[in-house]
Amino acid sequence: MLAKFPRTLLISATRDYGLSNVVHTHTALVKAAVPANLHVWEGLGHCFFFDSDLPESREAYDVIVGFFRKALELSGAQGCFVNVVTPIASGRRIAEFELHWR
Repeated sequence: MLAKFPRTLLISATRDYGLSNVVHTHTALVKAAVPANLHVWEGLGHCFFFDSDLPESREAYDVIVGFFRKALELSGAQGCFVNVVTPIASGRRIAEFELHWR
């Protein structure tokens, strides 16, 4: 079943309660020959990238945008555009991603 997974990006942090599961998933995907990228940020918690004011969040956004650009290019998509928007919801900024391709 894992061998059918698409190219996968896993993002976590050292204080994320799910880090062990993320690492386990990455290991299983790699063993199944699925292209999988794992990025872990030091000293941050679960879903740290929801706070768009953190510099580490901007780093994560760059990783996410780069991942989708590469995946779309490999799929043969032409005219890929990836945008990160940060609307404010309930007083907190929440990151959202818009993907457009032809």
